[in-house]
Amino acid sequence: MDPFSIWMLMLVGAVLSDRGRRVHVFKFIGACPEMKGPLIGFITDAWGHGLWRRIPTREITYDVFARHVDLEELRRVGHPAVWRLSTGSYGVSFWKAELPSGKPVYYLDWSSMEHLFVEDPVGFDLDEETRIARERIEEEAERADPWYGRIGSPELPPTWVGESKAPNVDPAMRDMMDREGPVTAETVLRDYVEYGRDYGLVGNYRIRNLGRLDVYFAWVPLDEIPKAELAEVVERELIGTPAEEEEENLAYDWTELESRGTVPAVKLWVRKDGQILIVDGNHRIHFWREAGFVHAGAWVIQERS
Repeated sequence: MDPFSIWMLMLVGAVLSDRGRRVHVFKFIGACPEMKGPLIGFITDAWGHGLWRRIPTREITYDVFARHVDLEELRRVGHPAVWRLSTGSYGVSFWKAELPSGKPVYYLDWSSMEHLFVEDPVGFDLDEETRIARERIEEEAERADPWYGRIGSPELPPTWVGESKAPNVDPAMRDMMDREGPVTAETVLRDYVEYGRDYGLVGNYRIRNLGRLDVYFAWVPLDEIPKAELAEVVERELIGTPAEEEEENLAYDWTELESRGTVPAVKLWVRKDGQILIVDGNHRIHFWREAGFVHAGAWVIQERS
């Protein structure tokens, strides 16, 4: 082997050896609480040993940590954690994890304040990483609890139904807008969403850019549902229909509702921002409030992120 080749091998070996001892590639970008909650919770696996991610956060030694991060920024500002490291009295733990985007991240935990180090500080997008973290957390939470993020509850105590707290509602009973029975989540999606999608409507509400939808039956507290808008009252207010004409032509047949033992579920729409809208069942909701009920049986169509 010629002298030049030997010299090149020695140079490469020295570089690799130096990298093995000390590799300053991960730079400090910030600490909790400046970093946003969902991001810190995701990185630190705050909700329990890999529940949110398939590869849990891993604790490492200081020597491993020091080979991969640049502590100069913390030294420059005289951070107390660096003083503890220099005296050998750590009081600090060191970790390797990954960002929601999948990129590696190192952090040190000092007094329950996480200090983050990333490989590309310039390209680090806090808002985007936080958005991905929030989506991943919600996905895992839904796997752990199917009712996560939904409104109301799947069932009530048996003594409530038919008593003063909840009306007799049969989720499978067909309503006027249901094209056929028995009513299921699939038929609700078809009759109340797919049927009106071409017109950009769900019931009377304008929709756009529909994402993932969750359809389910729930008992929803009436105090969470907005005030019912009765068609006859709205029409009277808009065009000035005399009260006597309203009584004759537009009045709802309340006696039918009062005499019927079991009624269909109302239909509610929940937007991404949590706003609840009544798609069908204004008269039932109005009647149930007047009757003193506290829960409504409803098919819920919910937008999910």
